[in-house]
Amino acid sequence: MLSKLKLFFLSVYSYISYLWSAKDKIQQLERQHQSLLSEYRSTLNSHNIETERLRKENLAEVTKAWQFKEDLTSSVNNLKAKLLQLEQEKSKLQKEADSIVEKKITALSLEMERWKQEELDKALKEGNLRSRSILRGKNAEQYVPFSESFLAEFCPSDAKFIGAPIDYLIFKNASKVTDKEEAEVELVFCDVKTGKSQLNKVQRAIKAAVEAGRVRWKTLELK
Repeated sequence: MLSKLKLFFLSVYSYISYLWSAKDKIQQLERQHQSLLSEYRSTLNSHNIETERLRKENLAEVTKAWQFKEDLTSSVNNLKAKLLQLEQEKSKLQKEADSIVEKKITALSLEMERWKQEELDKALKEGNLRSRSILRGKNAEQYVPFSESFLAEFCPSDAKFIGAPIDYLIFKNASKVTDKEEAEVELVFCDVKTGKSQLNKVQRAIKAAVEAGRVRWKTLELK
């Protein structure tokens, strides 16, 4: 009986010792747990702080990016509005320029037509005057032998009107030659000019030939 009691007490003691030892381990585990929990909470707190900081930074960046997008959109819209305004002004200026050019062209066309008509009228008038002058000159050439300047040197009957390339061939003193009377005959090439008219090229060549003595007599016998 005593041995059983000893064995019982020994078992109880062992169990109590085990419980005490388990309690120490449990307390040690609780302390470790508290330490880990404290470390976890500290780490979590630091993580939350960092996360909040990053969130705020990201929020600031997102806000900045959003504001940049809004500003960019506003700038693009402003540029589109300005481009549209410029296109409208360009179209307006183009229409005004086209209108001005059209008016200028119309005015120039009218001015050109007026000038052409004036020049045509002037040419017709000058042509008529020139024609009349030529006719008067041609008619006057027929009466030159009876003018004072001609009669002062020549006899009208000695003048033979040719018309071209010169007006007159004058046989000076030929009318004085008769069967009973002799006279020295002089052959004169005469062209009548009025105003500022001058000898033409052929007349100048004839004049040069006469002055150079390139004049001769030719009797042509027809058979």
